[in-house]
Amino acid sequence: MSNSIQPTQPTSTESSDSNTNHWVVGIFYVNSENPRLLVPKRSGAGGWTFNFARPIAWLLTAGLFAIICLAIAAALLLPHMVH
Repeated sequence: MSNSIQPTQPTSTESSDSNTNHWVVGIFYVNSENPRLLVPKRSGAGGWTFNFARPIAWLLTAGLFAIICLAIAAALLLPHMVH
């Protein structure tokens, strides 16, 4: 009886995550066939990124950008309003 461990084949979603055709400028993942919102980054550093083929990814990115801009504006304007 042999107990060899066979490597598993990646699922279609896993293999499509690393497909270079779905990476725009090497950092933005866009794949309308992939239903996931978050996909693992392909770089060795790890982490996750949005699937920008999903509209919610654009909304979340715009929301985060707006929060950052508001925080910067508040930091710049509030000291002048106190005096």
